[in-house]
Amino acid sequence: MSIKVFQDLFLSGGGQTTFSSQPVSLGSANGAMFEVCLKAGSTALVSPSVRCRMEGSNDGQNWSPHIFGGTTLTVSTNLGSSAPQWKSVVPTTSATTPFSQLRLTATLLSSGTGQSVLLDGSIRIYQKA
Repeated sequence: MSIKVFQDLFLSGGGQTTFSSQPVSLGSANGAMFEVCLKAGSTALVSPSVRCRMEGSNDGQNWSPHIFGGTTLTVSTNLGSSAPQWKSVVPTTSATTPFSQLRLTATLLSSGTGQSVLLDGSIRIYQKA
């Protein structure tokens, strides 16, 4: 099941540069991946321009980037020659997540004035055998 955690998220160097989504409960699922679409950005963006990271928690207060066996799942993306840019991260390990909740955190790495991006993000949860 894919859950959209942010849509048309605007981050700018002159304003908000980091955003964390609302938590997604895994329920009976024990695996996850995330997808990010960089829909638009300012012409002054440098590579990489955005870092998205999936984080896990069991209490909704303390968040860890180490979702699967100590691996930090991140993706960095930039507009390059055309928009949108789409990236997905699938765990490459056979481990399952020890967390009951996941969230996606997006950070604009190019924080200078005039830097901005428009993002969509989803978390896809599933049951690993």
